This record gives sequence, structure tokens and C-alpha cells, in this order.
Amino acid sequence: MVRDPAGFTLVEMMLGAAIMSVAIVALMGAFFGQAYLTAHARNLGAAMNDATRVLELIRAQNVGTGCTLPSARPPAPYQNQSWNAWFDANNAKSIIQPNKNLNELIVVTCQNEAGTAHCGPNQTGQDEWHPDAPISSEAMIRVTVAVGWRQQQRSVGQASTGGAEFTYTTFGCGKVCAPPVFQVGPDQDGDGVIESQAMLTTLVACR
Repeated sequence: MVRDPAGFTLVEMMLGAAIMSVAIVALMGAFFGQAYLTAHARNLGAAMNDATRVLELIRAQNVGTGCTLPSARPPAPYQNQSWNAWFDANNAKSIIQPNKNLNELIVVTCQNEAGTAHCGPNQTGQDEWHPDAPISSEAMIRVTVAVGWRQQQRSVGQASTGGAEFTYTTFGCGKVCAPPVFQVGPDQDGDGVIESQAMLTTLVACR
């Protein structure tokens, strides 16, 4: 009986399937990686937009004869809280999230011009970043606005060489399961400023 030379042997079929599997895994990895980078670029642009809006509003409120001491506090009735609270209350955050009030954080660090001490309570919200004892007043203040966000179960906005300065913490379940928390800090590099990839810094004075 003469064998039909057409077709593939079992070894050839297994080798072909293995090569195809490797190619499919590589293509899927590239696809998901590109999707993540696209989302990151979109979120980074939205975060920079929010940081710019904060600085524009801060500059606008320090103009005119009524300004005697520069301030980085948010508008009333949130002047004793934070810019993050003001954005939450006005549904003003730009990053598209299922719950952007929980998954995007805006933090303002207010310092003196030299960046050696932090602003007092008359110049910044009480819920902003205050790592040390405040000073009473400065005629020129250094304002840093940083925006962090959560993307695919991780915190984004890392700029410090010491690690992320926005953290996404998942708590284990005991008797009660606590929901994960996205929060500001710690200040990994110890420079007194919360930093992010989406971050702007400027000097502000009364004009």
C-alpha cells in the first residue's frame, strides 16, 4: 500500500500550534499595552487640565486692591478645606472614571518663596498637604498643584524617585471588608511637596 505524502505529521502540527500560540500572546500583550498607554495619555492630559485650572483660579483671586496677602485657598465655602473638595462638590474633575471623586485626587502644596516652610492657615486650606508647622504669612508664595489618579487598580501620578506619592491601598478582609482607599502621600522623597507626573508650580503674589 502506498502512503499519501500529503498532510502534516503530528509533530509538525504541534510545532505550528506552539508558534501560533506565542504569536497570539505577543499580539495580545501589545494590544493591551497600547490600550493602557492610550488611556494613560488621555488621563495625563485631563490631569494637566485640572492642575492648570487650579492655578488660574488661584491667580484670579489674588488680583485687585482687596488682596493684601496672597492665598492659595479654594473658593467659599471650601476655603478651609481643599481644592479637591471644591472640585468634588462642583463635579469638575476631568478624568473619566466610574467614580472620579474617589479615583482622582488634587492636592495643593503652599510654601514660602524659597520653598523652605509651608503656608499658614490664612493662606491654604486645612486639608491640603501640611507636613510641618505652618508659617504665619508670606508676601510671595510658591504653589504646587499635583494631580494623581487610579488606573487599572493602581495609582498613577508617580514622579518621585522614591516611589509613588499617591497610593492605592487595599485592605484585607477580617470580619468586615474595608473598601480600597486612594490617598495622598506619603512624601517619598521628603522634599515637603506632593509630586506627580501631572504637576505645575508657580509663584503667586498680590497683583
